[in-house]
Amino acid sequence: MGRQRWDEDFYRTEHHAKSVDGFMRAVREAEKLVKKKGWPLETKFNRWYVGFKHGFPNVFGIQWLGARSYAVWFKLRPGVAESITIDGHPMLAVRICGSHGQMQSASIQTNGNRPLRRTMAPRPL
Repeated sequence: MGRQRWDEDFYRTEHHAKSVDGFMRAVREAEKLVKKKGWPLETKFNRWYVGFKHGFPNVFGIQWLGARSYAVWFKLRPGVAESITIDGHPMLAVRICGSHGQMQSASIQTNGNRPLRRTMAPRPL
């Protein structure tokens, strides 16, 4: 079996329907932000996550944690990642990967009432 097409229809076969709705809303909100900021990033769907790529490396992404939960992650320099809080929420995890870190937060609001990101628990370092 060759590489499958990873998209919303595939996610609906693997994840809870309401979670897919939220996940795809987060992807669309992220795409709007990328376009608004003029960032040269490509949206790339994969089995476990949607990455926003600059050339080969992912800059940030939205990743499935389970059938119902997902998270947004960012690649930042460790000193930057460790100094950030978002709406008073400190990062739950900072994972150092070479010269970059990945951070997770409890919640990020894109407008007054819709979370861009949800996470059920921090990922181990």
